[in-house]
Amino acid sequence: PNECFRVYDDPRQSYEDHSVFLATRKYYANLFNLDMKDYRAWAHGLKKAGYATNPKYANILISKIEKYKLYEFDQVNSKEVNYAVLKMYPSLKDDKTYMASLESPKTIDKKKPSKQDPAPKKVYAEVPKKERIKTKSEILNSILIKSHPNGSLKYVIIPEDTDIQFIAKKFKISEEKLMKWNELETYSLKKNEIVFLESKNSDGNTATYKAESAEEMRDIAQKFGIKLNKLYAKNRMDEGQKPAPGQLIYLIAKKPRN
Repeated sequence: PNECFRVYDDPRQSYEDHSVFLATRKYYANLFNLDMKDYRAWAHGLKKAGYATNPKYANILISKIEKYKLYEFDQVNSKEVNYAVLKMYPSLKDDKTYMASLESPKTIDKKKPSKQDPAPKKVYAEVPKKERIKTKSEILNSILIKSHPNGSLKYVIIPEDTDIQFIAKKFKISEEKLMKWNELETYSLKKNEIVFLESKNSDGNTATYKAESAEEMRDIAQKFGIKLNKLYAKNRMDEGQKPAPGQLIYLIAKKPRN
């Protein structure tokens, strides 16, 4: 009672109805701002939207995807799915039921048409149209939310130069919060800049990192999703101090010796 479980005649109906279910309900609208291939962000997003009551739902879903390498199908087009399945699970070649469900390639009759046979139709290859160059506005509006390895923090990568007002308006977050969370000093955002849509963490997801040439502490803080003041403190550096190329930067506080 009061649950949304359904019965279908075949799996295809189930998949289609599931997609419609998510796409037409306001609770899941924000999910469609995520990168469609970022299954981790989708799993946590589904849980946050109230899709499942199990508190471990997101982690269970992610573990299933990774156990069976289902993410590999994100790189396969619809015409190559059957080949990909057989490559991943060779034992299916011995499964008569599965093999029978595959469409066998159509044979081509090369005989000359007789008077009774209709002449074969000519087939014309479609010449691909030249891809239209997207405008700056279209590029900016196509920004997708990504999930950072450090605690699945939500962030975006700026595809073209813009300003913080655009990001604030697009994702319905105040400019003040975005400025604070990303330790920004100006409203301008450069191409390829990382912008977090929530407060960063106090620690990284790895212990150390070697600074690259011309890299500043804020660059490292954004790369690893760490609050800038925490990063300075972990490395006993003054605010504004720059790391030397190759310097070992601590992303997690060192444990004191006994």
